[in-house]
Amino acid sequence: ISFTHPVHKLYGVFFCLFVMIGLAVYFCGDERHLDNVTYINSYSEDAILRVDGNPLHDDDRVTFPASALVYDKRVAKVNVTVVNDGNLSVRYGDIIYIDNLNVSIPSEKLNKGETDYALYLKSHGISGSVYTTEDKVSFVGYNPNKVKKFIYDMSDYTKEFLYSAIPDNRGGFAIALITGDKKFLSEDVLLDIQMAGLSHVIAVS
Repeated sequence: ISFTHPVHKLYGVFFCLFVMIGLAVYFCGDERHLDNVTYINSYSEDAILRVDGNPLHDDDRVTFPASALVYDKRVAKVNVTVVNDGNLSVRYGDIIYIDNLNVSIPSEKLNKGETDYALYLKSHGISGSVYTTEDKVSFVGYNPNKVKKFIYDMSDYTKEFLYSAIPDNRGGFAIALITGDKKFLSEDVLLDIQMAGLSHVIAVS
């Protein structure tokens, strides 16, 4: 493309501005995520989490997005993973307190071909990750958005309907394939999928 024409020069200027703005947003975003995580960890005893989406069950753990609130002010969005024995029942809109809350920023990928989990979280506006166990989770309230609650209720109803229409592990596999929710699969089938190296097929991406 020749940039001698005035219009082409204008295109070139706009392209350079677009790249510069994109880089500025990316690096400022990194700084903002780091500041958010530092702030939450500084006030961890006063922080609570509001579950912002339907939890996904995976073998011995449950994962869900949540808003971190400090003094009722939303600070950042985090991804929460709770290791449990299947007794923890989390739903959209739950407000929870986690003892010894610690938010971490996932490290960048180390090897070529690996999934860049940090980049994945940032692309979804998530500042960091929380890993905890069931015994450290306390439920302190419930405050869902009615519209979102209706959508998530319909999602749960659809899963239950699909599982009733296609019972056992066939239905469980179909649900996991469509939604990434593995709670309808037996432990034996989950283990077989992992041993076969097919876990990515039923992973949320």
